[in-house]
Amino acid sequence: MSIKPKYAEKILKGEKTAEFRRRMYSSIKKGDQVFIYSSSPQKALVGKFIIDEAINDTVENLWKLKGEEGCISYEEFMKYYDGTSSGYCLVLKEIIAFSAPIKLEELRMQIKNFKVPQSWRYLQSDELSVISNQ
Repeated sequence: MSIKPKYAEKILKGEKTAEFRRRMYSSIKKGDQVFIYSSSPQKALVGKFIIDEAINDTVENLWKLKGEEGCISYEEFMKYYDGTSSGYCLVLKEIIAFSAPIKLEELRMQIKNFKVPQSWRYLQSDELSVISNQ
């Protein structure tokens, strides 16, 4: 899952335990493991977490339920969801920061045609194997 560096850092510090998304695949569920790709300028896999809960609700209810845990201002939150009345929130647990980030260049050297997700994507078994061995 691609996450802006300022939010990825807050997740890894345990400050941010809710990740908001405008769209989500229906197959995402409690217990899924998610790798954190810190987007530009860092461009690296920096850690992972487990989904404790996946919430689909109105924008206002998401704010009421998890706004504080998202480490985002109300104004930024509403701007992010502009044009939509509902969204998603992933509640995070078992957050692990990698001891050394895995840079995009490294990933591309070890995984042929490695593609960075614009938002998020599933990893193939060979990709997961390479990442797990780092």
